[in-house]
Amino acid sequence: MDETIQAHSFHEIQELFSNDEVCRNHLFHLRWPAGYVCSVCGSHRYDVLKKRQILQCRNCKQQTSIIAGTLMRRTRTPLRYWFWGIYYVAACNGETTAQQLSEKLGLNYHAAWRMLRKIHEIEKDQGFLENLLNSFKISEGSREEVSTGPGMETTPSPIKEQTIPDRKKLEIPDYSLEEVIFESNRTRFWRGRRQSDGFLVLVKGSVSEQSAQELAEIRHEHEITQALEIDGVLRVEELVACENGWALILENTEGLPLRKLMDTARLDLLDSLKVALSLTGILKEVHRQGILHKMINPFNIFVDPATGTVKLTGFGLATRLPRENSTTLSPQLSGETLPYISPEQTGRMNRPLDYRSDFYSLGATLYELFSGRVPFHSREAMEIIHAHIAQPVPLDKITPQVPGVLSRLVMKLVAKRAEARYQSHSGLAADLLACVEQLENQGSLSDFPLGRHDMPKELQIASGIYGREDEIAALEAALERVSQGATEMVPV
Repeated sequence: MDETIQAHSFHEIQELFSNDEVCRNHLFHLRWPAGYVCSVCGSHRYDVLKKRQILQCRNCKQQTSIIAGTLMRRTRTPLRYWFWGIYYVAACNGETTAQQLSEKLGLNYHAAWRMLRKIHEIEKDQGFLENLLNSFKISEGSREEVSTGPGMETTPSPIKEQTIPDRKKLEIPDYSLEEVIFESNRTRFWRGRRQSDGFLVLVKGSVSEQSAQELAEIRHEHEITQALEIDGVLRVEELVACENGWALILENTEGLPLRKLMDTARLDLLDSLKVALSLTGILKEVHRQGILHKMINPFNIFVDPATGTVKLTGFGLATRLPRENSTTLSPQLSGETLPYISPEQTGRMNRPLDYRSDFYSLGATLYELFSGRVPFHSREAMEIIHAHIAQPVPLDKITPQVPGVLSRLVMKLVAKRAEARYQSHSGLAADLLACVEQLENQGSLSDFPLGRHDMPKELQIASGIYGREDEIAALEAALERVSQGATEMVPV
């Protein structure tokens, strides 16, 4: 193959590089125009390893990667998509967004966003990638055609653009905001940079001016998170004042909120189970330090699909009490977070909150992760609250592809009574790990008894009354007679 490619349109590039084998051949000719030469011994003889990604010298066994530099740190995206993306961005003079790249290549938003960041690093790369970019000889006509041709128009989408929207940008002293990575009804996450040393951070702020309750919540989140030393919790850097209240500076992560990932592309079953297993481990450490999270939902879980890294945030309503009585529904647990709260958090159960409340919220999150829908959906908040006290439809009835054992596991998590849920993190983790191992070894899930290792570490006093049926019947009968006008005294 020639070292340079003259292409007049994006479709020509797609035809020229229609599979990864052709792409690797092109990269080979770019790196070794006159044929492979070992950099150690000078031998021209080599073996090809790992699907033509590694060359090994037959003489000295020196290994050299064909796909070196920035692309070696790529996601699981096939190599041909990288060729198409590099050409497309170059043809647009670099003026494209992740959403446009996603639509043009047919990738999900997250993969396109990661690709766009890596492509912009090409000019800093010391390897052959700049030669790869230069090998795409793009004429002025093709530049104009690609930048105005079909596929460039953006359509309404719930996914936020990589660039900051056309609204007044929040100004935070000593920090520059580069991109909005996620926005909910109340909260916005930016990726930013500390101006003093260029350190990348995540910035969490409010969509609008913060109320007194929101100011207290973000200060509380800063206090709680700062005291936690857990790898799976997004570390807090500092709390800074801004024009609409307070902003929380968090450590940077390559992951995105699980809510955004579920909106763009469904994770496969194995990856979803690994996310659940990681979350269980993080919750175990959080609960071990005496913290109830109380807001486990897809908005507060960051996942990096490329590495499987899971991070937890959103400790604004967390409490240090091992048990808490909830008599009213917190205003923060409304709207988009309402489908994930536990029945105890509704204030209508007369039951205390403990770590098993977080198990219910985790179950509601997994319910949506595996089925694509929340356990209860309604436009009326009161209907959702009432539904939390009812029983959701089993997962395998909604999505037949979900294995029965996984459906039972999730339904055990979202049981109405805390006593019927998992009682320990180790019991839940053991069942999730069994599912992961079966999928990895067999490719499918077979049925097995749940809760075999579910042994609570402390005695849990049940909130219900047992063995008092006669006494309860006597009290109810007396109440009925009094309601009809009689006067009675009942000794207790």
